[in-house]
Amino acid sequence: YIHIFIIAILSVVCIFAFVENNTLRPGLFPLLFLRHFVFSTFFLLFVTYCKKAKIIISKILMPFSYLSPISYSLYIFHYIIFIHLNTSLPLLLEVPFKIALVLVLCYLTEIKMQPIINKYIK
Repeated sequence: YIHIFIIAILSVVCIFAFVENNTLRPGLFPLLFLRHFVFSTFFLLFVTYCKKAKIIISKILMPFSYLSPISYSLYIFHYIIFIHLNTSLPLLLEVPFKIALVLVLCYLTEIKMQPIINKYIK
């Protein structure tokens, strides 16, 4: 029930911000937090009450298991590369370039460099 309480509080915060003519953006507080809590609540309800939830979720998430070894560096690098790296490339070239760059950086840091660092730390 805590999710419902938090969603209610965030909804009130959003309403007050809207009434005060503040700009509400989906990627920023309070809409970002509201979006996360609403999604997690629906997800928990789905997993709890849908009998085939585990099968459905495993099929959806299976392709992402290939990214799990680089997930932390992906979390770190994606914002820097996709948002802050400005290129003069056309959009159809910029997007694949940035995806490739992020994946290469993630691979190098997590797969190649992290084991070396771990070896020296231990």
